Amino acid sequence: MKRLIFYLLVIILISGCEWENEFIKMEIIQYPDKIVYYINETDELDLSGGKVKLTTRSGDEVVLNLDGKDMIGNYEFEIFHDIDFNKEGEYVVLVKRTSKLTCEYSVTITPC
Repeated sequence: MKRLIFYLLVIILISGCEWENEFIKMEIIQYPDKIVYYINETDELDLSGGKVKLTTRSGDEVVLNLDGKDMIGNYEFEIFHDIDFNKEGEYVVLVKRTSKLTCEYSVTITPC
């Protein structure tokens, strides 16, 4: 019986630690260096210079590069957009870490 109680306490403690370290908020704290593009200048979104802050349930914060990769080479974020680099306008870029952790910023395509 004591052994069962011990295992239950260990499981509760481990679960509690994971719960506190769960990311609950994500925000862009520094936009990418390039958020204004000229028509036909490029056909790729440049994320360099962008920084995202993730906040845990316990209040700890982690800052990651928007274009960064994790320790095994996977990108930290998924990026979604429908930018037409050949057409003037303002477009929204969605940055996604999980289904609950997203943020967005605007990119402008302008004539030369």
